[in-house]
Amino acid sequence: MTGVKRLLAIIDSDMDKVGITKGDVAKRLGVSGGTVSNYFKGKHKISYLTFIQLTKVVYGKYNHELIRRFAERTKAKVDIEAMEWAYANSDVKLLSILIDKDKEKKNAITSVYELQLQRIEGEIDPDTFSDKIGDLEFHTKSIDLETQILLGICKIYHHVDSAAFPAVQPEARTLLKQIQRIENEYIKNAFTIRVKIALALSSIRSNDLHKAEEIANEIATQEVYDSFPIYYTNALIYLSEIHFFNDFSRSSQYIKEAIEMVDKGLVDENKRIKKSIKATYDFIHLYHNKIDNLYLEDLAEQAHYYAKQNNQIAKEKALDILEKLFVKQGKLSNFQMYYKSLALNDIGLMEQTKERFYLSGDFHYVKLPKNFIENFNKLGSKSC
Repeated sequence: MTGVKRLLAIIDSDMDKVGITKGDVAKRLGVSGGTVSNYFKGKHKISYLTFIQLTKVVYGKYNHELIRRFAERTKAKVDIEAMEWAYANSDVKLLSILIDKDKEKKNAITSVYELQLQRIEGEIDPDTFSDKIGDLEFHTKSIDLETQILLGICKIYHHVDSAAFPAVQPEARTLLKQIQRIENEYIKNAFTIRVKIALALSSIRSNDLHKAEEIANEIATQEVYDSFPIYYTNALIYLSEIHFFNDFSRSSQYIKEAIEMVDKGLVDENKRIKKSIKATYDFIHLYHNKIDNLYLEDLAEQAHYYAKQNNQIAKEKALDILEKLFVKQGKLSNFQMYYKSLALNDIGLMEQTKERFYLSGDFHYVKLPKNFIENFNKLGSKSC
């Protein structure tokens, strides 16, 4: 019995235990009963995505352990659907297995997913990420449509990571047109959502909150939750940011829903998004002076926490953390400059921070230094 047959035998046995028939499976998968029987008999090869969906039909949720074992044992060709599913479902282990399995073939699309894996694992800085995108474009001959589009999505991610928000929209509009030429519906939907998520973020930073909310609500659906949980989580983060300044209750509600996804283990292996959710939760609550039950796992938000305190020792801690971040990163982000200005209660530095937000095209969060400056001027030299 082959490795895949053993896995199918396990699933078959578990089906019997819960009373699921092959007819039930066929109906849910949208194939004939004979096809399902032939999968279990080993007469028909089962694809990655079909096996993935099979585990959900039988277990009520994706069985990541069985899916990874299938990936290790199947002789089926590694395909883009499998890699995109792994990425969208935060299964970093599966994505690593698929990339390693396909490395010898040196497929361009696999190299792009490997680059994205390095990004979500925090193994690559934005400048190196951008350089590698260029290298892949230059050295890869006859790039197919999906690879070309995925590289375009990588460029958008670089714009976001570099806080070059105005550059996102023209790139995104071009990609959305190109995506319509993709024949595979799963990949077409996944890539479309990826680009729309970037558009939502860009719209937030452009302060076009109506458009951003429209896009985010379009993504925050049960269908996306079931198929692309990582993208659903992004939509929740952005909805929380949209209401950040004007409606703490709604902002907090959305980020708490994202936290629930973390608690359910749906994004466990994606260190980047898991860190982002918790940091956003802290950021929202700190700004609104709700300081109970914070995570404070992110160094920048630790600095934010100390900068908000009304004693010099805490503010010195904030400055020490920010200095370490500066040494590590080579610069401070706009938000980290804002935290430094808070810690120093320095109106001049806050004015510089405001200009930095403007220069990066962030017309939403520029309200952070603007609000501080307005309050500072009202209160004179008193701390805000």
